[in-house]
Amino acid sequence: MFVEFLEKKESRKLRLLRYLEEQPAMLAIKDTIMSELGLSTFLLNKTLEELSEDFKQLGLCTRISINEDYRSVQLEESSRIDANVLENLYIRRSMGFSMVSTILFGRFDSVEKYANDNFISYPVVYKKLKVYRKELGKLGITVNREFLIEGCEQSIRKYFLWLFSAVYEDDYSYYPASVLKAAEELCQIIFRYIKQTIPLSSRRDLKHFISLSLLRMQQGFFLEKTDENKLLRDFESYDIFVSLDQWFTSKNYRFTEEQKNVEVSELMFFLVALDTFPKSWLSDVVTSDLIKEMNQAFIKGVSREFSVSAAEKQRLNEECNLVHYQALNFSFEVNRMLKEYDVAYFLEVFPEFVDFSKKFISNQKNNTIIWELREVLFLKYLLILINILSLKDSLPPIYIYVDFSYGRLYNELIQKEIKKINDLNIIFDTHVTRRTNLILSDRNFQTSVSAEKIIWISPPRVTDWSHFNEKILEIRKRT
Repeated sequence: MFVEFLEKKESRKLRLLRYLEEQPAMLAIKDTIMSELGLSTFLLNKTLEELSEDFKQLGLCTRISINEDYRSVQLEESSRIDANVLENLYIRRSMGFSMVSTILFGRFDSVEKYANDNFISYPVVYKKLKVYRKELGKLGITVNREFLIEGCEQSIRKYFLWLFSAVYEDDYSYYPASVLKAAEELCQIIFRYIKQTIPLSSRRDLKHFISLSLLRMQQGFFLEKTDENKLLRDFESYDIFVSLDQWFTSKNYRFTEEQKNVEVSELMFFLVALDTFPKSWLSDVVTSDLIKEMNQAFIKGVSREFSVSAAEKQRLNEECNLVHYQALNFSFEVNRMLKEYDVAYFLEVFPEFVDFSKKFISNQKNNTIIWELREVLFLKYLLILINILSLKDSLPPIYIYVDFSYGRLYNELIQKEIKKINDLNIIFDTHVTRRTNLILSDRNFQTSVSAEKIIWISPPRVTDWSHFNEKILEIRKRT
């Protein structure tokens, strides 16, 4: 995530934690850990000791622990914690995060005062400030001599939005009371017009977005009109826009009429990106030829590879409107979230959709927009396909013969369970034929066909179902 705020030793602890999370039963041999993570015996033992101490200091001992012996290390986690939770806690208590947040809120008077207030030596604070100036500079954000955040206002707000939403989560106490009061008023106006339920995660992002926008406006920083305005129809005729405009007009933010319109429009753009409006409404307001071209290219590629009905094409277009709009205007934060996303699960369960998404994007190298946003779009395309298309209509059938000693009703139960866990074109044979791909039973049958065989105990265990899915995947790759 925001690794620029992590010290080396904290990055090392998180690498070890994530490595253990990925292992079967979250257990690993020490020699293997040292080899794969490049750690010495001393460094591994030190890292394990530091992690255990962190769990105590942060009050996490009942939720996470590490058990070890001379040969192995095993991680134990409750369902309420993982490495990302610990990473957020590390960032939140880091000097870098504290310093950057203090600067944003206008509370950083001088290096000397910050050093004295936090009992840190002047050279350490000065050196850290220099590092973060450089990091923020990569995003078009500067810290001026008066210790104010300046630069591209869009970049400033987007960066701090996703930083605060990830690290502060639902804690808004760091904002000034006047900002929080105004943010609550704006949220109430919005919720009057948004009829569909807004997820808690989106409500969090929205409150941080509004709070940061109001904070920056109080400080005298406003957005400039950008090309984003060309992607969607003018909102001024919509009731929600009128109400928001009236609210901003009633406040003394010292902006021009144009600056006010840009601020209200930006709030509307963000509501669109949060997927708060019906898909049919979004289709009506998208005016960008670029988005429409990107939609058509994707739908055309999907239609060539899979069986797609007219209704599914409409849904694909509606989802692509949102995905391409998000990618074009919020690629920074989406990129950070998806940067280390593991697609192993999708590769195992939906290999056809993974292959298509990779091939489609690879063939778009001449399309600079799609190619530059490939990391964002790959997972988004994958999710669209999984949620809209059925593999049953596009894949060759897999023929399975089910015959357990418990009789017809038990066989039908097993077939019903197979249908639940697999959205595949599976056909159940009533007898073994040359086309049969798999025989599933609790007995071993001698047959003249070359079908695969799986013998289960009854009732099947979790490991039996896992083996079954692996075998189905093997057959899919061959057919």
